[in-house]
Amino acid sequence: MGRTSSIYTIEGSNREHGSSYLAMAEYMGLLGILPFLFLLVLVVRAAGRTWAWVRGAGSLSHYAVPFAMIVLAGLVHAGFEDWLFAAGSYLCLFFWVSAFVLVDLTSGIKPNPQVLASKSFSAFAGQQFRQPTR
Repeated sequence: MGRTSSIYTIEGSNREHGSSYLAMAEYMGLLGILPFLFLLVLVVRAAGRTWAWVRGAGSLSHYAVPFAMIVLAGLVHAGFEDWLFAAGSYLCLFFWVSAFVLVDLTSGIKPNPQVLASKSFSAFAGQQFRQPTR
C-alpha cells in the first residue's frame, strides 16, 4: 500500500554549533584556525584604526565608520550564531564584503591624526585638505 520514507543522517553531521568560533575550532582544529586568526586580527586592527581616527578627530564623518560598526557587531554576533563561514548565508557575504571594504578604507588612515574637531573639514582616509581661499 503506502510506503513511508524517512531521512537518516549520520549522527553529529546535522547539528547546531551555536558559535562561529566554536565551529571553526571543531572543523579546522587548533592549527587550522591560524589563518582565521590572521583574518580576525586584520579586521579588528582596521576597526581599531577607525576608532582611533574617530577619537582623534572628534568626528564621525569618515566613510569607514559604518563599516567598522558592521564588523564589530558581526564579530560579536558570530559568538552566538554559526554564520561567519557559511557560504550560503547572506550574513556571511555581507560581513566579509564589509570587512574587506573597511580594511581598504583604513589603509590610508594615520594611526594618530592631528585633526581638530572645530576644523571638521576632513576628507577621505583621514587626510586633511585646505579649504579654498578666496
